[in-house]
Amino acid sequence: MNTVSLTGGLLSISNTLTRGSRIELLFLTQAGPVLGSAEMLPAITAMQQPFRFVSLEEAAQRRLRSVIQSYIQPAPEAWIQKYRAALDQTPRRRSSFAVVLAALAAGVLCLGSAAWLLHTFPLK
Repeated sequence: MNTVSLTGGLLSISNTLTRGSRIELLFLTQAGPVLGSAEMLPAITAMQQPFRFVSLEEAAQRRLRSVIQSYIQPAPEAWIQKYRAALDQTPRRRSSFAVVLAALAAGVLCLGSAAWLLHTFPLK
């Protein structure tokens, strides 16, 4: 199966069926098996044929809805974990303020050292 929705889907099959054929369709999802009756629609290609659900039990419809919903709107925890993983992969850049402050500190240290040396060991 390539695509599925609450109203139908698209099958990849070796031989297409006659338009209007009624079939029993069973497929497994993360939420459990989905069993329903479907009507075949006109084939798109020699190996792809859409269908529409004719009947789908309430339990199967709930399972299908929950799987579709999980793809449309992932759980908040999954989104947060994905966001944190992206942050960990982003290289950290020093802010320009930190770079300027470090350069200023190094300059003051050099000038202080030079002044101390000149004061301690005067040039003759």
